Amino acid sequence: MDKWISLFSFPLVFLFVRLFLALCFLVLFFRLSRNAAKRLLKTNSLSVHLTATYVIFSWSLAVLFHLFINFGWFKPIPVAMAFLSMLALALTSGWLKPVPYHLGIPVWIRNLPLLFIIILFVPATLFILLLVARSLGLPLLGWDALTYHGLKAGLWVQQGNYFYDLNPPGGWEYYRTFFGGGELYTAWAMFLTGTSHFAALADGWHVAGLGLASYSIARLIGSDRTLALLLTLIVLTCGTVTDYIGAGYVDIAHTAMLLSGFLFIVLYMRDNKPAQLLLAFAALGLALSIKITALVFIGSTGLVWLVWLFLNRKKIVLTNSIRLLAVLIFLIPVVPWFIYNTLNSGYPLGCVPVKFGSIVLGQMPPNLSWFFERPDLQPFLWKTEWQALRQALNRPLLLLPLFTISIFRIRKKSLKGWQSLLTLFAIAGVIIQYASPGFSVIRLEWAGGNDRFLLPAIILGVFSIGHIDLNTKLYKTIFFYGLIAVWIHMVGFYVRFLSSAPILEIQNTLIILVTFLPVLAAVCCKCFKRKCSSMITLIILGFLPLSTVLILRQQDGDVNAFAASTVLRKFPRYWVHAYRALSEEPASRRIAVTAGPQQISHNWFVYPFLGANLENDIAYISPYRHNRTVPHHPDYDYFSNADFKIWYKRLCREDITHVMSLKPGSLELDWMSTHPQQFSPLVGVSHHWGLYRVNDTVCLDYLDEKDIKK
Repeated sequence: MDKWISLFSFPLVFLFVRLFLALCFLVLFFRLSRNAAKRLLKTNSLSVHLTATYVIFSWSLAVLFHLFINFGWFKPIPVAMAFLSMLALALTSGWLKPVPYHLGIPVWIRNLPLLFIIILFVPATLFILLLVARSLGLPLLGWDALTYHGLKAGLWVQQGNYFYDLNPPGGWEYYRTFFGGGELYTAWAMFLTGTSHFAALADGWHVAGLGLASYSIARLIGSDRTLALLLTLIVLTCGTVTDYIGAGYVDIAHTAMLLSGFLFIVLYMRDNKPAQLLLAFAALGLALSIKITALVFIGSTGLVWLVWLFLNRKKIVLTNSIRLLAVLIFLIPVVPWFIYNTLNSGYPLGCVPVKFGSIVLGQMPPNLSWFFERPDLQPFLWKTEWQALRQALNRPLLLLPLFTISIFRIRKKSLKGWQSLLTLFAIAGVIIQYASPGFSVIRLEWAGGNDRFLLPAIILGVFSIGHIDLNTKLYKTIFFYGLIAVWIHMVGFYVRFLSSAPILEIQNTLIILVTFLPVLAAVCCKCFKRKCSSMITLIILGFLPLSTVLILRQQDGDVNAFAASTVLRKFPRYWVHAYRALSEEPASRRIAVTAGPQQISHNWFVYPFLGANLENDIAYISPYRHNRTVPHHPDYDYFSNADFKIWYKRLCREDITHVMSLKPGSLELDWMSTHPQQFSPLVGVSHHWGLYRVNDTVCLDYLDEKDIKK
């Protein structure tokens, strides 16, 4: 009973209000993006319009993020002022008024076979909705999210600055120079709602974008509506996509942007409309801002496009202003990361080792160099590469027969001319990047999770199947196979979910799913031109499932989810004991994190310690006299120059309340275990890991008068 009463405390009421305002902001932003897409594109394709909306919405959020955080405005009041200004401008300019649009969803649905709707479309829609509901009922649980994806987003929200106050050794030596174009959407979800409970909204948004871009490409290449939707559902229900919903990774967003860019490039080559070119450059710029590896895809497809542009230069009307605008749209989401990396590490490409003569654009930090020193891995040997490839293709296995058929149909000129060439070069670009020598360690070490890197090539390959006559044996075979594949994907997930998920996770998922049904009904009413689902009605109904998520997640502070739930793959959970102990400590916690050297230092599970509402501060306090970070690498002396008294004095000066030493055991952990007056152990295993409380009463003995006055 006390838990339910606590839901009406002032901080939580404030979160409910902020959640409602966040929903208003997102719906307004979506409406503006939708109207912009309608004005830019003159096409009858609803899926292309919605894909354009996805790109415009995502690009605008990225630009706003860089604008706010660059000037220190990524805070509630400046963003609220911008929202009110945007609302006033939209109302006075008429941009909120619906733009006439003659093609609606009812026409699209009526063209689908009734049996297809009953046995596949409806179950698959509910399945994807269940995945989103499950992700909202859990914190980000992907391994990479726990170590850096979620942590970067949370630190941006906390500190409102690119340069967060965290510079530990180990994996963070190179994490901090990874482009953050994917994490910024997670940061927006956290920032707008004031809590980490809705971080998975970003995953749901990008899955929707992936589905729209995939379906649009299938239709563009020649598949009829039914086959295009079937192929899209096969992709969206396969483990390569479903396992990453709620994991907090950026690969779904990366794939969605690459495919969106590919879609609009092909449309531009067909229709020669400047708006299509601008949308293509926007999507590809966002893809590059998410992952630097997008350069290979952009380079391979860009080569084909430039050759086409040169050969058709007399037919193409492309003014200098459009060219300049396209380049600017491409660069705006990307350039801030080059500048950030240059200021942060001295190199625009950060940890990516690129050198042209004497010009160094990127260099590996010591820990990353150590990580790549793996003589036990033997790349480019038939046996090792084949084993790695088998593991990588385990989840998208049912897509491979369709991929094979599509490749043979490309050879048979199912795709014509430049479109076929662009598809083949795009697929080749993804495969070349994956098979490159610099990717060998990742390709062989984590083979089981590498299907995400091949996903753009797999989707383009599958969707290149092109037009097939309805009455042919091939069409019927593919349709029947696809139907079985989707159900195998869905049933397989249900079996894993019901057999391994904790009861609390299943219960919360079903509760959230039920609250989503009125929203789904309202969207259907909107599609069929009913009056019951205006923009305001959708906001009110959307508040129901999101407020339910807030209530369910606030009850245990995600302790049970971290302890028992799994998304994507299992991870060490020893630190959950520290997370639980920390949640029982007094508020205003400022936590110093550390760990011992390790070659694969991808095990700093720091993100959860930010707290469910991002209420905790995270810091790294150097134990060395020179007050610098000593890289984790065998060539660097980890022990000399370390001084306990200086380290403890810094802890006191920085108002550190707790120290969390993760595995493997660290120098600081040994110090804390042998100084009971300065540190009180809360939980841990001797010489391996531990959470300690800093006894600030002893700090006075270590601080001088100047520090005490501060």
